[in-house]
Amino acid sequence: FVDGYKVDPYFSDKWKKAANAEVLPFAGQCFIMGVNQLLYMRINDEMPKLCVPKPLVPFVLAQVHDSPWDSAHKG
Repeated sequence: FVDGYKVDPYFSDKWKKAANAEVLPFAGQCFIMGVNQLLYMRINDEMPKLCVPKPLVPFVLAQVHDSPWDSAHKG
């Protein structure tokens, strides 16, 4: 995922800012870095959501959608 963030045109700057310890958290900040160096988006008090870099979207969709054990629906 980290390599994907670095080349993703949308997430690259957000990942760099979230990884920079010198950038202090501020009100309204929605992109946060997890201890695993993964980027999460948090809005208000909602549970943080994992940001998936564009190059990995097909892989992640295949893993969560095409698995016969994890799929919640047919098709």
